[in-house]
This record gives sequence, C-alpha cells and structure tokens, in this order.
Amino acid sequence: MCAVGSQYQKTAPTDVSDRVCEALTVCNGDQYETTAATSTSNRACEGHRECTSLEYETFAGDAIANRQCATLTVCDFATEYESFAAASSTNRVCAPLTPCNGGQYETTAPTDTSNRACADHTTCLSTEYQTAAGTGSSNRECAALTTCDDDTQYQITAPTDVSNRVCEALT
Repeated sequence: MCAVGSQYQKTAPTDVSDRVCEALTVCNGDQYETTAATSTSNRACEGHRECTSLEYETFAGDAIANRQCATLTVCDFATEYESFAAASSTNRVCAPLTPCNGGQYETTAPTDTSNRACADHTTCLSTEYQTAAGTGSSNRECAALTTCDDDTQYQITAPTDVSNRVCEALT
C-alpha cells in the first residue's frame, strides 16, 4: 500500500511484481494544482500566470487557483485625467476634467495626472474700467479710472466699462 497523502501507485502489483509507489509532486509557491492527485495518479502543477503591463492583478492565486488579471482602464485624456494611478493589484481611476464655465478662465492646464484649475474672472470695480477682456485662458484686466482735477480740468469724454475718462485742461 502506498502512503496516503504523500505517494501514489505508479504501477499496479502483478502476480510477479510488487506495486510501485512514487512521491506525489509538491507544487511550489509560484504554482497551483491543476489536477488533484488520486491513489493512482500524480498531481499536476502549473506556474501562476503573470499579468501583462496592460493588466492588474484581481486575485493573487493560491495553491489551487491561478492568478487572475483584468485589463487596466484607459483614460481618455481629452476629457479625463488619471486621478489614481494603477498598481500591480489596483486599477487606475479616471476622473472627468473640470470645465471652466463662461465666467471663468483656466489658471492651470490639465495634465495626464492632474485636473485643470479654473478661477472666476475679475470683476472691475465702479472706479475701474476693463483694459483687457477675459478669455478662456486669461483673466480680465482692470485699471483705475482717471479722476479729473476739478480746479484745473474738466471731463470731455465719460468713462465706459471698457474705456477711461478723458480730461482736458480748463482754459
């Protein structure tokens, strides 16, 4: 009789020969059992698969099951950025890029791994006029309105939202 749990019967006994027992294969730490041993057959082992550079590990594998891998998410960098980088056992996470609304401009352009930053356009005060209009990538610029000196000047052109007051000397 072969030792149960450590041997299997490789050759059955005959009238003229004894049975032949052989040690069961032991799967090492980098392998899993693909075929279980029986009293008359050896176990079969196979190496755990390796995840490719386009995959991440979803299950490490163990003594009886192979490693499982899944395809990494691919961010669309035109509309997303990578908010969480992939690691050997975690998928990458993509997040939508923040759009700047009509009253804002982009202060920091997005990268593959960072979101864009937006800020509100400056609002010119009642004592200022706009010298440069705000765009999607630049802030509005304002300058102080000229104040006419009532003792020596008078106003010849009133200020607007986008032009300065014009003063002229009294005559």
